[in-house]
Amino acid sequence: MGFVLKRRADESGSEKQMKLVHDELNRARTAATARISSFHTRGAILVSASGLFTALQVSKQVNCLTILSTALFLGSSVIGLLVLRPVLGYEVNPGVAREHWIKLPYAEAQEAIIEANEHVLGTDLGTGNRLSKLILFGYSVLVAAWVLSYVGSVLH
Repeated sequence: MGFVLKRRADESGSEKQMKLVHDELNRARTAATARISSFHTRGAILVSASGLFTALQVSKQVNCLTILSTALFLGSSVIGLLVLRPVLGYEVNPGVAREHWIKLPYAEAQEAIIEANEHVLGTDLGTGNRLSKLILFGYSVLVAAWVLSYVGSVLH
């Protein structure tokens, strides 16, 4: 009898640890999703700013610097659109998961869910890193376009 009680206590501790891991993965996934969403917002701002300055640029005197800055404004807009494109990432298919996970013992089902969430979190973090680099590059191109536009205005 003592052995059975000890085993149940161990399982209870293991279940608490699994819940802790599961909760932490959910928190991390929520943070990664919020990060991706913020990059989409920054991409929309990049497209808007680029469009506004492109419209202002075409009303200026045409010279090599204004043509180059307009091309850079358009380039930063394209980069912003790349950031805004739908993200195709991995997500757990509930129908398939239910078919497989429902047949597993409780602890194995928890482990399977944790593994699936780890995989999804990994793809979300990779997506966030790619979007981060694109946004940084897009804003760098936008700043270069502003500088060229200003220099073109001063030299005119």
